[in-house]
Amino acid sequence: PIVVRDTESADPKARKVVGFRAVTVFDIRQTDRADGTPDGPRPAEVWREAIAATVEHPDAAGYYDALVAWAGTQGITVADAPATGGAGPDGALGWYDPRTREIRVRTSGSPTQRVKTLAHELGHALDPDLDTDPARDEIVAESVAYVVCATLGIHPDAVSTTYVTAYGATSEALQALAGTVSRVARQIEAAFAE
Repeated sequence: PIVVRDTESADPKARKVVGFRAVTVFDIRQTDRADGTPDGPRPAEVWREAIAATVEHPDAAGYYDALVAWAGTQGITVADAPATGGAGPDGALGWYDPRTREIRVRTSGSPTQRVKTLAHELGHALDPDLDTDPARDEIVAESVAYVVCATLGIHPDAVSTTYVTAYGATSEALQALAGTVSRVARQIEAAFAE
């Protein structure tokens, strides 16, 4: 702020703000972390509270089993991962290995969270343009999970919004990816067709 002496005040020490100086602002992705961990989006840091606030769905365990069975029909293996540690990325609730077509989902998540995580990882597995760009890949996968979950009556709004925002999603980016998201989500929703 630009602070000057307040000439209208009887107090000779009185000051007032009359403006602000322009300063350089950095995007978080342009900075280094003090703890030496990799730069870039850190969604695990920003969405833990949203995950904790996710309302449990009474049919989540059945939805998870249906998704696992359907994934098998697509040549995708789904396996449990330990609650902590293991081969997956730190903080990740699930991951997909395109070389082996295997999805791992941590056992630490609630049934509803595991459905959303599996839908997210299936979004990666079925994304025809996977590995185009890491941020784009995460935005597609999380958007697919959001659509699939909404169809099932699961509402991960805060989690998904926080996640895609952490990866830099804009309304323009979401519009550009909408066709891919819709096609992949419809494929996954086939798991629930009777």
